[in-house]
Parts: sequence; C-alpha cells; structure tokens
Amino acid sequence: MPTTVTSTAVAAVVANGAHLMSYVPGRIMCSYASKTTFAATETISAGLVLQMVPVPSGARILGVTVAMGIPLDAAAGVFSVGDGSLTNRFITGASISTSIVARMTQGLGYKYSLSDGVVAPLRFDTIDVNFGAVSQTTTGSLIMQVYWVVEATDA
Repeated sequence: MPTTVTSTAVAAVVANGAHLMSYVPGRIMCSYASKTTFAATETISAGLVLQMVPVPSGARILGVTVAMGIPLDAAAGVFSVGDGSLTNRFITGASISTSIVARMTQGLGYKYSLSDGVVAPLRFDTIDVNFGAVSQTTTGSLIMQVYWVVEATDA
C-alpha cells in the first residue's frame, strides 16, 4: 500500500471543507502547493503519493506544472501526476533526474465531477505526485501549480 502525504493546502481543505476554496465562476484560477523539504528522515520512496493541490468539483484542468527544488533533481527515478482515479492523468513517467520542471502532457480540459454522495462542502479531489522507482540520497523540495476554471454553468 502506498504511503500518502498531504500538502498544507490539502490539509486545510480537509480540516475546513471545500466551501472555503474560493473561486469566481468563469475565471481562470491558479492553485499552488509546495512540499518544502524532504529530509533524511522523510525520504522519497517508490509508491509515495503526495496529495498536493485540492480542486473543487466542477474544476476543468487547464495546466499543471511541477518543479523539483535543488538538489532533489539529483535523485534518480520517475514520477507521474494525476489523482486517486488515474495516477498519470496529467504527467506520465517524468524523470526526477532530468525534469527539474515538468509540465502537463495529457488530460487538458479534464473536468472533476464529484457527486458520489459526499456532502457538498467536501466535494473536492486532489492532484497528486506519484513516485515510481526512486533512488534518493539528497534533500530537496517540490512545488506544484495547477490552472483550472469552473464554468459559470457548473457553479
């Protein structure tokens, strides 16, 4: 079973409800999250899932960017970016050692529709970084930006 770690952005939504995720229908929004340090006691390993950016139900994804902080880019391995339903929905098999910045390669326009009986204020999903085979010997950081929009007809 993979180890799951949440960013402070996701933790805030879990604690307070997705109704605090403010947005203007029809306006492009940018959400940002970071995992600032990976110390020797918190290494990246295969199967690690970082729940980075929460997005509300109805969000249509327009762009995803992941930046590896120096010296994390010196580690070896691969990662993908997706969600709990499809771990490589937006980025597939990016190399940690060569991808200091990885951008969305697929899934443009994917729309989150969360009506699975969850109470409305809690209807959100997370965009995650999923690590494959990894050999990490250094500390570092990770930053994710997600551009999204909720159309006025979905608000």
